[in-house]
Amino acid sequence: MGDSIVSDLKRVSSSSGLYAVANMLQRGLSFILLPVYTRFLDVAEYGILDMLSGLSAILFGLLLLGMPSALTKVYHRDCKTPEDQKSLLVTALALDLPPLLVGAGSLFIFAEKIGIWILGEAGRADVVRLAVVTVVFSSLVAIVLSSFRTRERAISYALLNFMQFGLGMLLNIALVVWFRMGVHGVLWGNLISSVAALPIGLIMARKDFRWTFEERLVQPLLHFGILVIPSAITGWVITMADRYVLRYYGSLEEVAVYGVGYKIGMIMQMGLVWPFQLAWPAVAFSISKRKVHRRTFARVLTYLCFAMTIGVLGLSLCSQAGLDEFAGPSYAKSYSVVPLVALAYAFAGIQFCLSPGIHIAGKTRYLPLFSGIAATVNLGLNLYWVPKFGMLGATWATSVSYFLLAFMTAALSQKVYWLPLEKGRLARIVLAGSTVYLLGSAVPLWDGLVEGLTWALFLSCAAFPALLLATGFLRPGERKVIAELYNRYTPWTVEVPSVDPEVDLDVSGTDIPMPDLSLLKPPAGEVGEKDDRDEP
Repeated sequence: MGDSIVSDLKRVSSSSGLYAVANMLQRGLSFILLPVYTRFLDVAEYGILDMLSGLSAILFGLLLLGMPSALTKVYHRDCKTPEDQKSLLVTALALDLPPLLVGAGSLFIFAEKIGIWILGEAGRADVVRLAVVTVVFSSLVAIVLSSFRTRERAISYALLNFMQFGLGMLLNIALVVWFRMGVHGVLWGNLISSVAALPIGLIMARKDFRWTFEERLVQPLLHFGILVIPSAITGWVITMADRYVLRYYGSLEEVAVYGVGYKIGMIMQMGLVWPFQLAWPAVAFSISKRKVHRRTFARVLTYLCFAMTIGVLGLSLCSQAGLDEFAGPSYAKSYSVVPLVALAYAFAGIQFCLSPGIHIAGKTRYLPLFSGIAATVNLGLNLYWVPKFGMLGATWATSVSYFLLAFMTAALSQKVYWLPLEKGRLARIVLAGSTVYLLGSAVPLWDGLVEGLTWALFLSCAAFPALLLATGFLRPGERKVIAELYNRYTPWTVEVPSVDPEVDLDVSGTDIPMPDLSLLKPPAGEVGEKDDRDEP
């Protein structure tokens, strides 16, 4: 049993590592070029770019029909034969293409009115149309990328992202810096890179699909995908609606300053949470009929929280030390947004980690309700706080909404698909992380950029793990793995502790035996097949 848990954890971590690199490339273009944008676009232009990103995000969520998420579920749960699996990609593309074309065409016609509504300026129809066309091609590319992820082809996923990233970066630099095309240069660069990525992705996936439309897969694809759409809408409200409230009560300049800080905080999502979300569902569904998979789920959550805490600390403390140097003096106030945005996406990571249990238990219908509650709270808090506190009010609204979403997901998951969560170790992570953050904020020991970043990285990457280690965080099996790695990669040798695999599998954090899970089983028919449950 111990070997199966270790192998499952390796699958998640290795895939997440590749997805992390790929996702940083796919979504990190705007971050990597942030110093270029903040220096070659004026503040209002950057605000327009951020507002258009919000428009693209909602169109992406609506017009995709949830196909990227549906592919993973249908591939593992509804495809009965290898031929079904090979027909899945073409079926998904064929289902999504008509809504994409109809929706994009309608928006293309009303681009002038949309520009006035979201930007508050006339004469912006051209940038709206560029954003809409880019959404069409990037949506089709997203379906192809999802097929790679579903088959756990992380290398192919990373290569296609690398190509799209490299081309987009070169075009953005050329059009914005050399040709001084401003916002138009950014949009044209993104459009051309998306157009180029689509045929390349189809060529890379040619061995995994056949040109056959499988009618039997239409119903499960649409059923699962349409259920994702409300979550996409509410997710957009939580992540992007604050820009429109800020623009209404403030200005495009304030939107730009907020957007820069938000983008830095989103490194948590791009570099850790989203790659984990890409890798975890395929692994979680594929191991969901093993007897010890619930223990794997619980331990993955612990490791994810550890990694996310390092991310939140690093982003928060580094932004205090050097964000004004990175983005320019016009965006000096952006650092105040970073900690709560990074924390918000850490809450999102917890939600993603616990969601597979809800899907396996057949309770997916509750997730759109949770998203709707969180979105309603977010919109209400934005409308109440933004007029009073500006961009800080928007930041607090985002963090509170994601916390609420994670809390509701965890409560339902534990009710319908109980996991032996490592509560003691999770509490140690929170305590150690909070202590280090307060220390770093109260004692800013730096006089320059290099010293500040060094101090921030020391606290997040060294002081936090050391403090956590002092609390007795490590389990026997983890101490053994660390000792083996130390002996392998250093010239020194330490004693490798012996471990009883059965004892180390008890992830409850105490010596109390695991509870009898049969007492927690809901009435027959609520959770699904008997194979989906653990035996005590």
